[in-house]
Amino acid sequence: MNYFLWRYITNPHHRLTENLPEHFRDYHSIRALVVPAIFICMLAWYLFSSQYAIFIPPLIPLVMFFIGKYYKKKFPIQEGKAKK
Repeated sequence: MNYFLWRYITNPHHRLTENLPEHFRDYHSIRALVVPAIFICMLAWYLFSSQYAIFIPPLIPLVMFFIGKYYKKKFPIQEGKAKK
């Protein structure tokens, strides 16, 4: 649901936001997909070994951290644009 909301709101055709960089849209869309994807992985793992499936949800903050680190490295914030 969050993924579709981000895509709808940031779509230039709908004119709900202005001057958002494309990578900002992608970053938040990926973050919106991480939690459901990890829970689907947990469900699949639960079908094979339920006792270890409980260790998968704590990976959410770790995955979010690495996604944030990737985007900060690939798209560094430029001082002139951040203050506008």
